[in-house]
Amino acid sequence: MSNGILFFSGSPNGLRKAVWKSNGTIAGTSKVVEEPNQFGGDWHQVIYTDAGVLIYDKNTWKILKQDQTVLSVVQGMPNLWLNAISVNQDESYYMTFISGSDKILYYADRNLDNIKNLGSFDPKGSSVVLNSGNYGAVTYNYNVFENDTPYIYLKDRNASLLLLDFVKEYFPTASSVTSGFMFNEFLFVDFAVPGNLNNYKIINLQKNETGESPYIRKVLAFQDYNDHIIIVTDRYVYKVNKANFSSTTIFNNVFSFTPILFLGNKLYIIGFDGNDENIIEINLDENLYLILPNSKTGSSFYLSKFLQFKNEFYYISESTHQLLNKYDFVNSSTTIVDTLSLNTGATVEHNLFEVNNRLVFSKRLGYIQHEPFVLGSGTSSTLVAPLKKLLVYPTLAQDQIFIEVPEGESFLNSKCYISDNAGKIYYINITPENSFDISVLPKGNYQALLSSEKSNYVLKFIKI
Repeated sequence: MSNGILFFSGSPNGLRKAVWKSNGTIAGTSKVVEEPNQFGGDWHQVIYTDAGVLIYDKNTWKILKQDQTVLSVVQGMPNLWLNAISVNQDESYYMTFISGSDKILYYADRNLDNIKNLGSFDPKGSSVVLNSGNYGAVTYNYNVFENDTPYIYLKDRNASLLLLDFVKEYFPTASSVTSGFMFNEFLFVDFAVPGNLNNYKIINLQKNETGESPYIRKVLAFQDYNDHIIIVTDRYVYKVNKANFSSTTIFNNVFSFTPILFLGNKLYIIGFDGNDENIIEINLDENLYLILPNSKTGSSFYLSKFLQFKNEFYYISESTHQLLNKYDFVNSSTTIVDTLSLNTGATVEHNLFEVNNRLVFSKRLGYIQHEPFVLGSGTSSTLVAPLKKLLVYPTLAQDQIFIEVPEGESFLNSKCYISDNAGKIYYINITPENSFDISVLPKGNYQALLSSEKSNYVLKFIKI
């Protein structure tokens, strides 16, 4: 998202990559740029940032900015694979690039106009995690099977050094460092001293003060909240006092792939209730949590999304299908808004955004690629070439449905993708007489998708 415009990836054939943009309407959705080769392979990386869409095009970094229709070369960006990127509070960036076995740290301003090489950074780690704050950046290797040498870049010194050497300036007996996390002026470190393998400390880099830190293995989110820092890890939710470093554990059973949504004094995550994954509402003032009734999100479903839209809470869940839901806090109930895709066992991720006061999400009909839709009275496609309506007769039938074929069209050897109200998908062949057999379908309302070489069509009927 950038200034009310949603940029997203698309492909006409599953191979050739393209960047599209949308303002949430059919007329305002269009393809901007695409790979020259119809079989793809030119764009090695596509990364969406607030500054624009970064594209590693034939080993050269280029950018598509919001007001552009062509790619331009990013001056100062190395022709290397981008390993990690971290966004700072002032919207500037730290980035690490891979050069052989080494990692090179770069700094860029918020518009990616001024980019600076800061030197080698964590040359030994294979699974580098990068995070940054007001005073610099920290990297460590998340691969537990390798020896780690975490590094820290200090902005005021304009220098990188082993994180262990920096920690020794505050804790001289430190013998090794496992990890470090930076947020604003605070550095959270885990290090060992003789006789004690795990010491969790906070360093205020602005005031040169230290204190105790809660146990942190992997950070999912930091958030400023009044005089505290809220830390969401892959297991715990902590509330840390900025002044005296006292901490409170608010929740201790976080789902490690949870979406995270802060709304006023509430935090919404996915957590475990026994073996079930449910939405958890955390009151950040009272340090209390509530497992929302009837809010199960799935079983090890790691692609859920949360969104507040027009003061209503939407989320994506998974069972036999991926579903877009709306939660009713008054009645503690969930309403299915739309069926997004059939759960086939393949990894399918759906988007969920607010674009210019419109709720935009992606759907996948059958095994066809994703398409963007906008929520209205029902849903309607935001495609430049939207689905055309196809007339069928009778619309109330028991056995057979006949298609009124548009002039110049042919559905010979086509297959109809039919969906019921619960999202279950049926696949039925079209006969040479331009009809299809619905006798095997249960009674109910149906929507179907039918494609020809020229267009995609949608049709509706009722099985009685």
